Amino acid sequence: MAHYDKDIARDKYFAIDNYSRRIMDNIPNHTQGFRVISDSSIVRYDLVPDNLDYRDVFASALRAEFTLFRNRGFNFASAGKFEFQKHFPQLEFNYPDENISSLMLVNKCEYIYLLPFLKDLFLIPRYKNVYEYKAYGPNTSDSLDSRYRRNSMTNAANVMCKWQFTARTALTTGLHVQRFNDFFDKHENYYEPSFSIQLMLKDRYKGYAIALSTAFTQYAYYYDYPNRQHNSKNNVHGVEDNLRNHQILIKAYCGFM
Repeated sequence: MAHYDKDIARDKYFAIDNYSRRIMDNIPNHTQGFRVISDSSIVRYDLVPDNLDYRDVFASALRAEFTLFRNRGFNFASAGKFEFQKHFPQLEFNYPDENISSLMLVNKCEYIYLLPFLKDLFLIPRYKNVYEYKAYGPNTSDSLDSRYRRNSMTNAANVMCKWQFTARTALTTGLHVQRFNDFFDKHENYYEPSFSIQLMLKDRYKGYAIALSTAFTQYAYYYDYPNRQHNSKNNVHGVEDNLRNHQILIKAYCGFM
């Protein structure tokens, strides 16, 4: 791993990272499936190979980021990442020979505004743009296309309100909308609106750092072309068609100081 960073005028930051890794995992974890042949009592057993995303691979990633920040005001960050992966074939595990290249460009900004009423009440609008391109070869298939073939752009905007009503307690609520565009297949385009509210408590006790958060999120997916199966890897929830859902999160953390 190689890293370079430089502070510019105390409010600008530039960093470059290069990370390479070699992964070799030859421990099999095969499972066995079975099926009953129709119109008979014959059972046929099949070997289900243990498929890992990184069984025998060399990967190298180059990342660069520029950040402009203020404690209370306008913050901006722009980053780019290029990654190359060489997967070596392992026939026993049904692991194909593949070369995978990906490029990701991220631009995001936010403005932190202190509201003139109540104490430590902040209004924070945010915007994020992500472009991702991914290609692979020489072996191709529909299952691999859904994972390693992509040309997409995501635009996300949200407005968050944060109230730090005590030194250790904060209440956060926000509205969020995201637009996903697939340039390979317009049938995968969708909107994702959501609403969330979260309460976080932080404290220290006898050398321990303790954090407890509880949150409620309501989200939905609206595809431009519904009533068909969509690529579940295009969103964090694994959704394949129009959906409305909610989540309740309770998370606790305890660590040494």
